[in-house]
Amino acid sequence: MKLNKIFPIVLSCFVVLFSCSDTATSDADEAQQSIEQEEIATAKGGFSVDISGQLRGGQGMQLYFDQAFYDSFNPLEKVTIDADGNFSISAKDIEPGVYRLRVSDKKILLVLDGAETTITCSADLAKVPNLIYDLNGSKPSNLYQNIGKQMFALLQKGQFNEANVQEMVDTTSNSLVAAFWTYTTLPLPTTFRYPNPEIVVKTHESAIQKLAKDYPGSRYVQDYRGQLSPILAQLATQKIRIGVQAPDISLPNPDGKNYSLSDLKGKVVLLDFWASWCRPCRMNNPEVVRVYNKYQKQGFTVFSVSLDGLDQATKSRFGGNEATIAQYIDREKEKWQNAIQQDNLTWKYHVSDLKKWDCSPAKDYGVTGIPKTYLLDKEGKIVAINPHGAALEREVKKLL
Repeated sequence: MKLNKIFPIVLSCFVVLFSCSDTATSDADEAQQSIEQEEIATAKGGFSVDISGQLRGGQGMQLYFDQAFYDSFNPLEKVTIDADGNFSISAKDIEPGVYRLRVSDKKILLVLDGAETTITCSADLAKVPNLIYDLNGSKPSNLYQNIGKQMFALLQKGQFNEANVQEMVDTTSNSLVAAFWTYTTLPLPTTFRYPNPEIVVKTHESAIQKLAKDYPGSRYVQDYRGQLSPILAQLATQKIRIGVQAPDISLPNPDGKNYSLSDLKGKVVLLDFWASWCRPCRMNNPEVVRVYNKYQKQGFTVFSVSLDGLDQATKSRFGGNEATIAQYIDREKEKWQNAIQQDNLTWKYHVSDLKKWDCSPAKDYGVTGIPKTYLLDKEGKIVAINPHGAALEREVKKLL
């Protein structure tokens, strides 16, 4: 799809990226942002880089060196550009990530992978918003600039589309470059203006997955996921509603045997998202057990999806120690099995991918809190969401 209606918004995002008004920041604001500065957790550790050059049109102005995130930044260094436009900055003990040189509302983004020692930059400030500047000493930064020019050219010709961004994610070697350009060219607030928002979301998820492989646990990953999360929930809400066919689920039980929700057509099914660590879930289980025991011979059953296990947010705390991760998952699996026994959940359909909040079906169903239940008729269509107590029994009786 050509972005006929979205084109002006996307184009403005290019402009905002290089000239948004949040750069007219007071010293007090900068001080506050410095207090909030967070290090990017990577295995490469800190490094230092000297950045120098000439910014014509910036004589006598303040030049800032910031660490950049998607919609915020942390000022790190500040110098005054001399009368000839020359500047020099020495950045010490920084982490691989995205940075920028900022003069007033003009910005030059630098993607640094830790291999840089000396960077030189020459530019006319007036041309910076069009990505016109000479930069040496940082291959990822050159890659960022070149990709931006290509996409900007497509935008100006009206030939830019979502597929361009997915191709960029698939082919770009640097995951930070891919993530920042995806975030910029497919603005999350415009997701539902596309005919197929699922495709847009898939591209964002691809960028995040690529980034998470290189920078597990980093703020760049967590911030991106955090901003995409409500979009995923809204997308699922639009798909998961009363009257629609319940998306299929196929996951292993504690013994490794796969069960699919679609195998239960012909039965009335309560799809139950829960976890052993969820107190409200455990308190709700006796009522589910009561209804199951009363109606299971008449064609009612329960399909339980556990959110026990380990998600990426928790996994990042283990620093890549696979043995510790495996032990943790084993303990979580044991807690899940024990809860099944303790709560007398005697139906056989207990499944989990042991990924906690990263559980794939939970994302498909827009589950952001548990317990979350869906009552399905014999055709597999959703007829009630979160039926509890007397309401659950009443609906089950009507469907049998």
